[in-house]
Amino acid sequence: MNEAINLATSKLMEKNPEIQWYKPPSVFSFKRRLLKDFTEEEIKQFRTVKIKGG
Repeated sequence: MNEAINLATSKLMEKNPEIQWYKPPSVFSFKRRLLKDFTEEEIKQFRTVKIKGG
């Protein structure tokens, strides 16, 4: 999960150079939100999706 958060943060900074600093959510808050918004089955399906350029 750390790797996913770091990748998302780096992509955010790359696409928005005007942002000088960004502190991503902790792994625990990210996971809590993920489990709140998606079912376990949806999460398993997302794991198989490949991101281009990642």
